[in-house]
Amino acid sequence: MKKRILGIALAVAMLASLLVGSSVLAADPTGVNVTWGGAGLVDGTVTAGDDAVTYFHSEGTSHIGEFNAIDDNHNPYGYGVDSCSFSMETTITTGGQAWLEVNRTDSGPYGPAG
Repeated sequence: MKKRILGIALAVAMLASLLVGSSVLAADPTGVNVTWGGAGLVDGTVTAGDDAVTYFHSEGTSHIGEFNAIDDNHNPYGYGVDSCSFSMETTITTGGQAWLEVNRTDSGPYGPAG
């Protein structure tokens, strides 16, 4: 009888650890938001885990803008790659330049990232 109770308790503990463990693996999304306005230069680099790297740059005598990055941290297909999104909106009114570069650094089982 004691062995049966011990076996049931062990099975319940293993099931509970699987249920709790799988919910812990899905982390909340991580985000970055940068805003600017005026004269000068704004640039930066954001690394989204091992999934992507993005570089943003805006400069001008008069510019206003916003950069956003989100790493969903959710591994939707089970092969260690998260969805990521990057956006930049800027208005340059008196000479300048802006650019956004995104490099995917992990593509899971689909070959080299690119």
